[in-house]
Amino acid sequence: MFAQSLEAAAEYVAKAAGEAQAWTPEGRARVLAALDSASRTIAAAKAPLLVAEEASGSWRKPGVRNYGDARAHDTRAGRGTARNEVEDAHTIAALDGGASALASGEITEPHVRQLRTAIKKLPEPQRAELLAGDGAAEVLQLARENDAPTFGRKVEELVASKSAQDAEQAFQDVRATRHFTLRESPEGTHVNGLLDPVAGYTLRVALEAATPVPALDDTRTREQRNADAIATIARHALDDGAFKPGAPVRPHLSLTMDPETFARAREHQRAGSHAPRSERSTGGTAPEGTAPDGTAAEGFALDEAGPRLAPPVVRLEDGPVLSPSELGRILCSTDMTRMVIDAESRVLDVGRTQRVYTGHLRRAVIARDKHCVW
Repeated sequence: MFAQSLEAAAEYVAKAAGEAQAWTPEGRARVLAALDSASRTIAAAKAPLLVAEEASGSWRKPGVRNYGDARAHDTRAGRGTARNEVEDAHTIAALDGGASALASGEITEPHVRQLRTAIKKLPEPQRAELLAGDGAAEVLQLARENDAPTFGRKVEELVASKSAQDAEQAFQDVRATRHFTLRESPEGTHVNGLLDPVAGYTLRVALEAATPVPALDDTRTREQRNADAIATIARHALDDGAFKPGAPVRPHLSLTMDPETFARAREHQRAGSHAPRSERSTGGTAPEGTAPDGTAAEGFALDEAGPRLAPPVVRLEDGPVLSPSELGRILCSTDMTRMVIDAESRVLDVGRTQRVYTGHLRRAVIARDKHCVW
């Protein structure tokens, strides 16, 4: 009965919309708003149906590995689209008040997709905590106040603030899958790889810096300009000579922290609060921000009576949230500038950018201490 009513209503609207050119602008706007509302309501109604159908197991048959595959077959939308639909349904069902918020327009389907992506970084207990009670109320408040892309960034920061250890583990899990290969062929060099979010953002910023605004007669595609930018970056690196052993190489990225966040970053980095418990020691050993070769250290020691401060949440400008180890790596080899602003956000003083040690002294410190002791 419900199915027949829905089909009849949809057919009526589709038939009437064929004459939309003859409608008034106000009439079209009202119908579009009604369709948007109906679409959200249908998505809210579909979520528990999808969850219940998957749990029933009635879709199981030879050759069908999961419910996403079954939906892909039924809808002919493809596995990726069907899998996303099912995962979105689980996210809506798990979020307290999620279905009603979706139906009322407090949260939209793009918001749900952003939320689903962000909470994948949390273990199941903390994920459930975020989607229930006060956590759910905070998520819905963020959805009401922000569009979907901004909401995604806010939720990502909220997830990172829950646990430094979990944020670090999620980053290291992604980073462990990184790879980059160059394969020579008669046609040229084939490039294939996967970078962690911070490295990927760094590469994107570098490509933009090495790509000038195209001229009117520039017929290159975006992909061709990126390829030329990589070659420019490589030539610049070789010509500059900055990769000689012991030479300081600073990241050309910007991040901004207030004094309290900087203090928390130092406290957590010293205690290694993001390190897996299996890598912690009870001796209170000071962590190593980076290895002698400049890469992020694999683990940090931690006194079990470590800091109780909330973990620092720092984001690259227009980039990803930094994991604790990436934040420590950048702070170990970067220019720091003190900026003073007044109550009306007017800049009063930007200080001076100056390294504590010169290049020669830095090499001496590395030779003596074998690592950065920031």
